[in-house]
Amino acid sequence: GGVDLDPPALVRAIDFLGFTLRDQGHYARAEELFDEGLVVARASGDRWAIGFSTYLQSTLAQDVGDLERQARLAEESLPLLREQGERLGLAYVLNATGDVGLREHDHARAAAAFGESLALSRDLGNLRGIGFALVGLGVVARRRGDNTAAARYDADLQRVWELELRPVLAAPAIAPRPLE
Repeated sequence: GGVDLDPPALVRAIDFLGFTLRDQGHYARAEELFDEGLVVARASGDRWAIGFSTYLQSTLAQDVGDLERQARLAEESLPLLREQGERLGLAYVLNATGDVGLREHDHARAAAAFGESLALSRDLGNLRGIGFALVGLGVVARRRGDNTAAARYDADLQRVWELELRPVLAAPAIAPRPLE
């Protein structure tokens, strides 16, 4: 027999493979897997699995330029991840929500989303999330004409880059192999 996985574990496995394919530029195959993960999640009724799957679907939609779908999926994911206490996923979906706010010129929404993401990301030590949030907050500040705040966010981002992200990104990595 096969291995029986509970819905959240199965969704994580499916979505991890889809995420890997997405990062390698195999968007169509990633979308197939993300769709499968979302079907499993919805069929199970597991709210964490649905929130996680819709978040990952939203990232793919943004990557391929389907911004209406990205906004809809991020909006669906946000309350589910919040209620499940999924802080890392919540930080990322808040950044996506901030991006939607920027696109719609809703600076209050964008600032609130990026600000909450920044606090969560700092609490978690999530450098990537910190970087995304600081960039978003800087854009909001510039659009509002607050150059002092924008300069502060830029300086914070530069510090994170110099002290923490650059050394991580400079480390040798395993090169992805093309799909056959």
